[in-house]
Amino acid sequence: MRLAAGSILLVAVATASASSAFAFSPASLSSRAAGPPAAATRTSSSSSSSSSLRSSSDRPFFASEISDTLDRPPTEGTSSSAPVNGGAATVASRPLGSQELLMLPRQYGPGDATFPPMSHVSAAVLSSTPDVETLGPALEEAMRVHPLLRSVVRGTGEPEERIDAFNMVRRGDADPPTFVERPVGSFAWRDVLDVVDAGDDLEGSWTDAFRSRLDDGIVSTGNNVLWKAELHKSRDGGRCALLLRFNHAISDQSSANLLLDQILSTLASIEDGGSPERYEPNGMPESIENCVLGEEGRSKGVGPDVLNGFSPQTALYVAGKAGEDARGPVTLPDQYAKKQGNPILNALTTISGRAAGGAKDQQEQAGAAGCAGRSSVVQFRTLSEGATAKLLGRCREEGVTISNALSAAAALAATDFIGEGGERTYKVLQSLDMRRYELANKDTCDTVGCHAGSMDLMHGPLPDKLGDAVRSNRKSKSTFWDLAREGRDQTAS
Repeated sequence: MRLAAGSILLVAVATASASSAFAFSPASLSSRAAGPPAAATRTSSSSSSSSSLRSSSDRPFFASEISDTLDRPPTEGTSSSAPVNGGAATVASRPLGSQELLMLPRQYGPGDATFPPMSHVSAAVLSSTPDVETLGPALEEAMRVHPLLRSVVRGTGEPEERIDAFNMVRRGDADPPTFVERPVGSFAWRDVLDVVDAGDDLEGSWTDAFRSRLDDGIVSTGNNVLWKAELHKSRDGGRCALLLRFNHAISDQSSANLLLDQILSTLASIEDGGSPERYEPNGMPESIENCVLGEEGRSKGVGPDVLNGFSPQTALYVAGKAGEDARGPVTLPDQYAKKQGNPILNALTTISGRAAGGAKDQQEQAGAAGCAGRSSVVQFRTLSEGATAKLLGRCREEGVTISNALSAAAALAATDFIGEGGERTYKVLQSLDMRRYELANKDTCDTVGCHAGSMDLMHGPLPDKLGDAVRSNRKSKSTFWDLAREGRDQTAS
């Protein structure tokens, strides 16, 4: 497999949103194991996938590989990204959906406190470095095809009226935050690409940037696009790292797969001596809510249709979430637990619109409750081809997905440093590709957008140091697989 006469090959990849990250070797693609893609290479395979840009020539291979990896069934239908000789997308706009507002985020209170944006970062390590003047046109081609890559957000989000004591419950939506697609050519590649001199420490350069970008999100100003690219170049001109960072309101991992696929395939076309392959510009993607529930199945907030879409299943879900705290899931290791403060007062802090997090200045850290000034902890790990293949095979034998195994591993690892001599319940946030649940207006992942959801998996109570006991065979390895099946069953219920 190659990209442009063998000039660029996949070396490694990492991805994260908010507070988790995974890194994988090339085996994560060839063995169809869990993990996001890194660099697109080309093959003559003719199979299609909901996360690939289809064309009449060689298809970038890894998007279909990754759709199997993420345990997402392929989406039926054809792509709107067919090759063309040019053209421009119809300029469009639409209000952000609820999930997009959470990621952006819309500011909850009328005061000065700022809730930070949710970040999504994906990085690919490549075996050689593309010329910037070649990479630039590939980025512009991506912006031409995917409208959210050249869209801005307009609208204050301020309601007509706030009707509760905390000024949080809204009535009316006079000026909703709205995606406004800008015409093709409004932004050039220099508006989104930063070139970083990594010197002799390429890995240190891109991993440090990865950690930083995860907590330093892209804020909407009303006139800026909500994504950026970074090319980390080593001194010897060999390997490089291509890092993509998004405001999570416009991206999910399937979208990042798709975008990397297209950018690097366009590079291949240019480096092979031809013009970049042109694709039909996509339309503005629908929100998750419209795709799952449809326009008429959604609550419109306070008013006569506030209960639209509410069902017995909704009531059961809300009751279940409300009862989770009764199991006392742990949030911090014992040595930090005393700093959490009163949980009721912390909740009131958040409800009142004062963000428990975000800005890291001294005043905020001193005055806000709980997690003010927090930063994400990122660990990078690489699986060999053999280990990846074994993991995938064992997961299939045990009847679980690799996502189920990762959630079990996270819970067991947490038991090793959370404390000693007790039992705890752990809450693991599991990412979901919501496209599998979309019935009203299914998104086919032909364009970049946010169709990511999540759910909490509850594991426990688990004794402290259980992970160490399993690794040292003082506890059966079946403990691990039982936890993975527990996560599988909770996801399916």
